[in-house]
Amino acid sequence: FHAVKFNYIFLVLLLTACSLNSTQEAALNNAVINYVDAHNKGAVMEYVSIAHPKVVAYYNSLGEDEFKDKFELFSQVEGGDFIQDGTVWEIESQGKSIHAKYTFLSIGDINGLRSSELEIIAISEDNGLSWFFVDAPDYRNEKIFDNDFRLLEL
Repeated sequence: FHAVKFNYIFLVLLLTACSLNSTQEAALNNAVINYVDAHNKGAVMEYVSIAHPKVVAYYNSLGEDEFKDKFELFSQVEGGDFIQDGTVWEIESQGKSIHAKYTFLSIGDINGLRSSELEIIAISEDNGLSWFFVDAPDYRNEKIFDNDFRLLEL
């Protein structure tokens, strides 16, 4: 009985060690809702405000055209994509930094004929109080984030 109880407690501790507390989870859920909403509406200002500041600074340093190309959004009616069905796959933390890997279904046209998977990383640097978003290619970009910053292996 004690071995079973110990294994159960160990399993619970293992599962909770990689998860978020209720405050962190609520903040992340609200941030994801805002991210999806800004993306799907084509709301560029909202979208830029929830992008990670290092990503914004990087594309800003490349010039106006690069910045516009990166952050220009279109609603699905205007030819943009629609994202839905976000699933969190992995969460890693170190100190006050938390990185969560999400995948979304990205539907590319109104009829749903063109779809793909979009990989997004949610990042908090204040122990889950606020969250910013980075797409996977930018997360891997060493000009934006050095290896010591990244907590997830993509």
